[in-house]
Amino acid sequence: MTKMSNSQISVLTKKYLDEGLEALVSDKRTSNNRYMTPKQETDFLAQFTEATDKGQVVTVADMHRAYQKQVGKTTDLSGFYILLRRNGWRKLMPRPRHPKKADAQAIEASKKFTPK
Repeated sequence: MTKMSNSQISVLTKKYLDEGLEALVSDKRTSNNRYMTPKQETDFLAQFTEATDKGQVVTVADMHRAYQKQVGKTTDLSGFYILLRRNGWRKLMPRPRHPKKADAQAIEASKKFTPK
């Protein structure tokens, strides 16, 4: 009827008996467990935007270390990736070579080929 398990109902019943109705009403759990406000997040990421505009390579590991230093806590890397995604950052890496580049044998064969 309540779509709750027996153990959840037992926990809530015990909480009600021990602390009263106020304990159930005031328990506001949310998934918004951020260490920074949205404004602080954008300000934090702005310093890395400036670095990339100057041509510097910015890695997630460096950003994560700076983030942990600023919040003063050890945080999980997956949570940091969520922060980056929330602020419109995405993972970009320069590719090692062009995807349509010919293999070494084809390049050597074309050097030896001289049209008449």
